[in-house]
Amino acid sequence: MDTDRHRSGSAKVSLSLLLWLIACCVAEGRPLSFRVVDADSGKDVAARFSLKINGIGYQPDRIISNGLRFVSVHESKKQVFVACYSSGKGMVQLQIPDAAQSVELSVAKGFQYLPRRIRLKAEEIGETIVVKLRRWVDLSAKGWRSADAHLHYDRFNRKADRLWYAMMEGDGLDSAHFMFLKGGKVPGEWAVQYGYGKKGEGMKQGRLLTAGMEYRDSAQGHINLLGMPEIVQPIMAGTRGLPNYPTLESVLRRTSKLHGLPVVAHGGSLGRSTTVMLDGILGAPEAIEIGNSHLFSLENWYTLLNLGYPYSPVAGTDLPNFPERDWWQPFLGGMRMYVDTRGADGFEAWKEGLKKGRVFVSSGPLLTEFKVA
Repeated sequence: MDTDRHRSGSAKVSLSLLLWLIACCVAEGRPLSFRVVDADSGKDVAARFSLKINGIGYQPDRIISNGLRFVSVHESKKQVFVACYSSGKGMVQLQIPDAAQSVELSVAKGFQYLPRRIRLKAEEIGETIVVKLRRWVDLSAKGWRSADAHLHYDRFNRKADRLWYAMMEGDGLDSAHFMFLKGGKVPGEWAVQYGYGKKGEGMKQGRLLTAGMEYRDSAQGHINLLGMPEIVQPIMAGTRGLPNYPTLESVLRRTSKLHGLPVVAHGGSLGRSTTVMLDGILGAPEAIEIGNSHLFSLENWYTLLNLGYPYSPVAGTDLPNFPERDWWQPFLGGMRMYVDTRGADGFEAWKEGLKKGRVFVSSGPLLTEFKVA
């Protein structure tokens, strides 16, 4: 990928701005220091945190130590959200306004820990705070792997993936699936990946990153090609004089042939004349996405199930679209899926579990034990 072209496209779209801020000087204001630990082991853990100062939401402009600050920007929709994380490596230090008379510190780590809120009076602000998060369920120990299967952010190089791993750890997420795309409300190409398929795949301490693409057709609809090793042209068909071609069926089948995972996006609800039912009956996709942070689309999936086509459900946030989160919600994987991989890591094990139907989707509630008699 040409570096200058990549940077130019990214700057024009202003899709995401990633900042790892570790300051070497202390900003003006009152210091706030806290640790986030596992309540049982006492060990430091990564988690997402948010603040209210004097009852009003507050975003620090820097984190002095042991933290990560991520700014998500979708320029055309004018959607901006700042997600802050503890790194799990010690005391988080930052500055808050001198006028702070009360602080509300909220901390959450995915859906398998109980979130915590701590309220501080003015005289308590300078004290060192320890936030204890209690795990109420451990799905990973039972072989389940959580995933956000729909993300659109630039990944500039493999070295920068360490920041995604840090955010995934803070959000209790095991895998993140990134997809390049073109057009829509933002002209040009965006969410560019430094590699596709195996070349864009990353793994660190069991956390998986994959790179593929979202292929769009103004009539046929949208499809997600997870782990697709090549870019399918024209990337977005049926616009700017381009015909509605190739068929989504052919693209879905090619993705399977190249060992990617072909998924009908958005429940097949987009497109003037969506081909989701035909593609589904022909067996072209391997799964159907039923939920994003902003869209639940179940009708086509249920119809195919009732016709005897048991497609596995898929879910992801579709970030940077609609990034706003309540304090207890993860930023990555606010809408997520869990796949039983029998404890194995990696894309192939994840795909196998998904295709065999060992999967469920959730935006928070977890029914961890049930039996069908």
